[in-house]
Amino acid sequence: MSIVKNILIIVLMVSPFTTAATLSVGSGQTYSAIGDAFAVAADGDVIDIHAGTYTSFPDMGNVSDHRGITFQRHGEDKVVLDLSSHIFIRSNEDTTFDGLIIDGGDISYGVYLRGYDSSRMPNNITFKNMIFYGVNGDGIYAYNNGGSLTIQHLKVENCTFYGNTNGIDFNHGVSADYIKDNLFVNNSGYGVYSSDTLATNVTYSSFYNNGTDVSGTVTKGTGTIAVDPVFDSTTLSDATFMYLDETSPSSITTGDSDGSYMGARPQVPEPATIGLLLTGLAGLIRRR
Repeated sequence: MSIVKNILIIVLMVSPFTTAATLSVGSGQTYSAIGDAFAVAADGDVIDIHAGTYTSFPDMGNVSDHRGITFQRHGEDKVVLDLSSHIFIRSNEDTTFDGLIIDGGDISYGVYLRGYDSSRMPNNITFKNMIFYGVNGDGIYAYNNGGSLTIQHLKVENCTFYGNTNGIDFNHGVSADYIKDNLFVNNSGYGVYSSDTLATNVTYSSFYNNGTDVSGTVTKGTGTIAVDPVFDSTTLSDATFMYLDETSPSSITTGDSDGSYMGARPQVPEPATIGLLLTGLAGLIRRR
């Protein structure tokens, strides 16, 4: 038994367990700026961003930057990135963006992914529950700069692309694992465009009132529809900005049979329904 204990002690000394840290950003939090948290983050850390409007984002173009970082909104907080330049990702891998709003009024790209050189690519990038709003170009632009490798394993799920020129634009050696459960609405150019020979298949998404829904090697797959979602608000300053209204079609709120809603924000509960639930709960308490 003592031999086993000694072996365990040696293993723990040689290979200590590490736990990802959560770095809180916002007013009254440990870090006031996203860049300050990113500067001290280690591989696998979560940067948890509290409610507010943020006007800067760290440059993620350096090959020495971390892997496995998650940028997420805190709980149901409203986090707006009102940037003067796009989020630039050149070599980072295993990076996730979750629940943020990109206000694109002053930028040509929301997120720009580009291969650093022929051997280093921004692979395994996930966007979920994101809103790309009013970008004067592409919500997401992915471009391989001519290297022999491709930008691989991009995932876009439960995102809303509203009022941009183009929602997603892929060029020169870019592949996506999946693009699903998204809303592409009122984009004046393309919903999704790809000039690649690599096929891009969009599933369980709605395309409505875009200049052109898909083009190039993009195809509409299972569950894609042309249905207008009903938003509670399309005004950025409102608390319920881009939440699905309770009157939104069921094909939107259930993802046209895949069991998930489309877009970045689930349905807003009807106020009257909340009142009925509270009334019923009060009656139950009185009976007890």
